Amino acid sequence: MAGRVLIVDPVVTTRIMLKVKLAAAYFSVAHAATAAEAVEVVQSSAPDIVISEMQLPDGDAIALQAQLAAHNVPVVAVLPEDAAEERVAALAAGIGDVISRPYEDRKLLARVRNLMRASTAREELRLRKDTSASFGLEEPAAPFLRPAHVAIVSGNRREAAGWHRDLSGLVAHRIDVLTPQDLVAQTCDRTRYDAMIVAVGGASAEQELNFLSSLRAHPQTRHTAILAVSPPGDSVCTATALDTGAGDAMSSGFEAREAAMRIDRLLKRRQQETQLRRSMEKGLEAAVTDPLTGLYNRRYAMPYLDRMQRAATRSGRSFAIMLLDLDYFKSINDTHGHPVGDQVLCEFAHRLRGNLRSMDLVARLGGEEFLVAMPDTTLDRAKGAAARLCELTRAARFATDSTAQGVHVSVSVGLALGGAAPTERDTRARGAAGVFIDDDRRAGAARSINELLEEADRALYDAKHAGRDTVMIGASAA
Repeated sequence: MAGRVLIVDPVVTTRIMLKVKLAAAYFSVAHAATAAEAVEVVQSSAPDIVISEMQLPDGDAIALQAQLAAHNVPVVAVLPEDAAEERVAALAAGIGDVISRPYEDRKLLARVRNLMRASTAREELRLRKDTSASFGLEEPAAPFLRPAHVAIVSGNRREAAGWHRDLSGLVAHRIDVLTPQDLVAQTCDRTRYDAMIVAVGGASAEQELNFLSSLRAHPQTRHTAILAVSPPGDSVCTATALDTGAGDAMSSGFEAREAAMRIDRLLKRRQQETQLRRSMEKGLEAAVTDPLTGLYNRRYAMPYLDRMQRAATRSGRSFAIMLLDLDYFKSINDTHGHPVGDQVLCEFAHRLRGNLRSMDLVARLGGEEFLVAMPDTTLDRAKGAAARLCELTRAARFATDSTAQGVHVSVSVGLALGGAAPTERDTRARGAAGVFIDDDRRAGAARSINELLEEADRALYDAKHAGRDTVMIGASAA
């Protein structure tokens, strides 16, 4: 189903007509004749949105919105097309939205789809907040709506100037007046707008709608709040605008007070969507990041190694994998306590990041074991980097809060080389070790990442048994 809609109207024929229209578009539809019945339906079936005639036998749509506040269900009031004053009053009173009758199929369905998308985003944000709270990770409250940078975009500069004059006294936002061509030039100059009021309709409607669609597709404007304004009676233009990029639309022409409220609603929705995206980004980051050191974890590292191997196969270049394990780390925890051990891990992570290339991956696999992956690297360079990391670890004591002299730390490293055809020098080194690779296997395809990790792990084991604080190289790279 496309979504669940509750229709509230005292006139049975209107309810039936709306149900037929919405059901034909694959919405699941329930209906009620009064506000009391609507509350019962919401409690039992939890619709996504409620479409209610403004005046009901036992109240009105605004009062119904208040009754349903705890259910997080927006109420959309239905008013006549020419009821501009009532529409503004309803929006000011906090109604979820207002749509106009008489109902035109395409415009009605586009408006409902638009409202459904907004409702879904709000519900997703609410669920993420609830989930974060259940883990004791309360999301910060959304900040108050700040003054925004708004563009009025119209091919008719005189019309746009009039909109600017009427709107300026009602909002605290900074407002620019632009033609579509002006906006394209400013986009190239990296000028960013929080919201846009875009005129669509008339003789150039198709061109303006294409422009609207391009705004939603462009990386710099795809998250901009867009209010489309179409002339009265142009339902096709309104519907197309809602379906191709506008977050909201005014279908009865420009009215400054209504535009001011709709822009603020769009900016609030944009703020919520930005918060949701950041929440998702933080969730993704948390999923692939070690919370103690800030390094990537195993979940991120393994797919990265696969991609690195495929890139090496295509380019004919080699890569290195190191496994690093802090020596005698258990004794550090036993002697100084786990908080000191945690500080040592964090400082070691800092030294790794500060002494490798930006293209190299550094990850914590668990405990005191770390991974370094070095793309486009020869054996000699990898050996030099590993030896340098050993030296940087032992050279300076690790400062901690509870040990005045710091803690001496060393690290053992196991190294494996994968990927490409070896250099002539590498070939001589392998020949001396009795290891040869024929031409069909020079790209390293015969050894999987797991095999390379096992090789590095065996080399690390050898480093531990050779006295620690040293680098050992896997047999196939020796």
